[in-house]
Amino acid sequence: MTPFKKNPDAVSPVVGVMLMLTLVIILAAVISGFAGGIAGSSNSGSLIEITAQTKIINSGNNDTSRFEIDIISVNDPVSTKDLKLKTSWKSYDDAGNLVLHENSSMPGTKNFNYIKSGVSPIGAGPGLPQWDGTYENISTNMSFGNYAIMAGTKMVAYPSTYYLNGEYTDNQYTDCMQAILGEGWNNLSSGDVVNVMLIHVPSGRIIYDEDVNVNLT
Repeated sequence: MTPFKKNPDAVSPVVGVMLMLTLVIILAAVISGFAGGIAGSSNSGSLIEITAQTKIINSGNNDTSRFEIDIISVNDPVSTKDLKLKTSWKSYDDAGNLVLHENSSMPGTKNFNYIKSGVSPIGAGPGLPQWDGTYENISTNMSFGNYAIMAGTKMVAYPSTYYLNGEYTDNQYTDCMQAILGEGWNNLSSGDVVNVMLIHVPSGRIIYDEDVNVNLT
């Protein structure tokens, strides 16, 4: 019988085990990174876990119509300077064609100019004044991009006093509702659906995504 000869070019068992361990560690890191994409990252690098509820009410009049995101819980306060608010909804034009309406609110980019100019949605709640829709009472720290969201924060928009009976009597201004939902938002009626997203800009991750039914009250 011919005896087996040692092959000096073969990989030793120790090196083989080390290579396999390295491969396992790399795969685990890739899987962990993929799973982390489910939620956004806060400024500290931890995953953002947010629970919120959105209301969109179109009663036809300025005093009872509103857009409101109520932040129920969030694991860490998140500055709105790192967020983008995006809304989208569909309607049909006079010719029966389907039209997609998309609108985004970016921190620091003024999007309303009624009485005061600023960035909608307006912040209210912890550390901020409550807002009743009176535009004279909007302060700089209430503009989107200048406040942080935490449990109890409300992100709010009301139409201007020119909004009556489902129509605008003066179209020279853009109010907070138009800034968020677009100029044709007043055509939204009960049962229509608006998609609302909060996007964490530094990570590009969607931290809140909800289809919201429009109500009359």
